[in-house]
Amino acid sequence: MARIDLYRNVHKGQRAHLFALASALGSVDPAEPAAMAELAVRLRMMIADLRQHAATEETFIHPLLEARAPEIAAALEREHRQVDTALDQVEREIGRLETGGDAFTVSTELYRVWCMMVSAYLSHLDQEERVAMVALWRSCTDEEIFAVIRAFVASRSADDLLEDVRSQVPALTPQERAAYVGAVIRGGAVPAERVWGSLSTILPPPVLSRLRLDLGAAAAR
Repeated sequence: MARIDLYRNVHKGQRAHLFALASALGSVDPAEPAAMAELAVRLRMMIADLRQHAATEETFIHPLLEARAPEIAAALEREHRQVDTALDQVEREIGRLETGGDAFTVSTELYRVWCMMVSAYLSHLDQEERVAMVALWRSCTDEEIFAVIRAFVASRSADDLLEDVRSQVPALTPQERAAYVGAVIRGGAVPAERVWGSLSTILPPPVLSRLRLDLGAAAAR
């Protein structure tokens, strides 16, 4: 039976957004100010999300890691600082764009520094998934790991949890999607109708229908 994975779903969602932004930066027309401004907003939102994600991990996951694998926790926090420095560099380039820098020059550099940050961040995600999570599986019970999830969920508002669903669900496999959405609905913090209404705006109809069928089949068992 698969163990509880604290990282998989959120990291899949993050990768999808990071790659989409890299593609958008590589193809945007620098001569279109509105397109560049919209992209700058998306980048700033993603930067804020990445910083909040690091803070969340340090609040909810790292205490358990510090107790069971302190050297791994320390290494991950050093990597968080390194990623934060890379995000600072991205923000400087966004600032140059917003304060009238040459759009063609700045957009090229912004694309490059974003991709450099993504490269570093992907390496960090791999360490969390292949090293930190494995260390927790080896040293913790499922109940101890699940306690991390319960504490995190308790810290989130219904709107926060719904935004988590929107951010992560499109990047998941059908099986992962059904397990995640089913858990959110069973948790009761977000009314089921709000979950389905939100999902209907981000999932293609065939994907949404498959999800409904999967959850219906799961409920029938």
